Amino acid sequence: MKPEDIDRLWQSPANRITQKAEDIMLDKVLKNIRRSRRGFHIFTGYVAAVLGGISFVAGYTAVKRESFDWGQEWGVFALLGLCWCVLILIRVQHRRHERAFPYGHMNLSDALAAMQAANALTRLRLKVMGVGLLVAVPLMGAGLWQLQAVGKMSAQNVMQFAMLAGGALSLSVLVNLVRYFRVHMPEAKRLQQLRSE
Repeated sequence: MKPEDIDRLWQSPANRITQKAEDIMLDKVLKNIRRSRRGFHIFTGYVAAVLGGISFVAGYTAVKRESFDWGQEWGVFALLGLCWCVLILIRVQHRRHERAFPYGHMNLSDALAAMQAANALTRLRLKVMGVGLLVAVPLMGAGLWQLQAVGKMSAQNVMQFAMLAGGALSLSVLVNLVRYFRVHMPEAKRLQQLRSE
């Protein structure tokens, strides 16, 4: 078969997506986008609520207890500040994405572009969280050391908490690595392929 015959066959109406099929695909893509955005807001809202509760208790304790020493117990608040900074950063990034790709005003090409941008944003978010975890480790260590130094935690308590927190952080890093390389990277390649077609 000659190259011009192949090109003619590729460009033939029989090889093109029908309007009905395109509408069905667009509907599925839009549902995926809506579900992903709703899930993000629910998850970050839950994290904000938990973080807010912890911050309130820590702040109330610091203000009401005369035994609290800001000069020797700042580690806990530095760790809380880091958590808030990471949360606010990923929320701001997501808000910019939603403004760049408003839901409900998309054709199929726009929807695929929105999914591709969301995938890139998710991978960036995982990197931000990874850096945040690396910074959190020394801050957490400082906080535990300070609490032991002022007599508010025993050495055994510090060891138990360090093991628990270390296990949780390690599991978080492992899960995020798996998500990055086994879920989001392949998805990025598929979306790029779809857009190129």
